[in-house]
Amino acid sequence: MNYVTLGKTGLKASVLSFGGIPIQRGDDSYIIYILDNKDTVTELNSQLFLIIMQALVIGLLISVLLSFLLSKTMITPIERLTEGAERVADGDFSQRLEPEKGGPLQPAYEDFNKMSKELQSIQTLRADFINHFSHEFKTPITAIKGYVEGIMDGVADTPEKMDRYIKTIYTKANDMN
Repeated sequence: MNYVTLGKTGLKASVLSFGGIPIQRGDDSYIIYILDNKDTVTELNSQLFLIIMQALVIGLLISVLLSFLLSKTMITPIERLTEGAERVADGDFSQRLEPEKGGPLQPAYEDFNKMSKELQSIQTLRADFINHFSHEFKTPITAIKGYVEGIMDGVADTPEKMDRYIKTIYTKANDMN
């Protein structure tokens, strides 16, 4: 085996470590010795620390960005659902949400739409009932009022007319009961 010496003689105490790399070339074998001094190792450690810190900062930025995007995909559907619920609470039963935009809340969006549709239907029935009841209630009252005015104005000037007016008023009042 042949040995080749590289470097200066009289090494200082700053030598930290050394290593050898065996090399085979044809029939000849060599060993290359690598000596590191303290300054080289310190510089490499500084560079390695800088690389690790840069990777941590980049990783932190990426995680913050991903957290923001993920929270936005959750918060936006919740905000839409909340706004829709507030409108329904204010009496706007025509409010509908688009389930395909609900993301993970798609089933809740579909249930919200069913609820809103049912409430709108109930509101329509309620309005129709009130209109019908109002009409049915006003008709006898209008008749009673007309007969009372007739009595007060002296239109029912005979006992027969007075009796007929009073019976009509009584009948209309019973109809309301």
